[in-house]
Amino acid sequence: IYTTLEANYPEDRDIHYEISWAYWLNNQVEKSIESIEEAIRIAPEKTIYYFRAAEIYEKIGEIDKTKEIYESILRIDPNNNQALQKLNQIIKVK
Repeated sequence: IYTTLEANYPEDRDIHYEISWAYWLNNQVEKSIESIEEAIRIAPEKTIYYFRAAEIYEKIGEIDKTKEIYESILRIDPNNNQALQKLNQIIKVK
């Protein structure tokens, strides 16, 4: 069903966003990453998509990539307290 939705609505950012989590919940990490990165490509201004990507990358231990994503959020929205807090947590852990 996921591939059908993505094929039928390739430019629907919200479908990619939602499907990324469905893939994640089904242990399909690569497809999850592909879907969330596609959502970001379609709508690079939507910070919610970056937060999903950061969560996925953090869960698989890709801390440098997670840090980059939070930095991207702060470039889009320099006053985003949630991204700033998450970034500071990552810096403290490293």
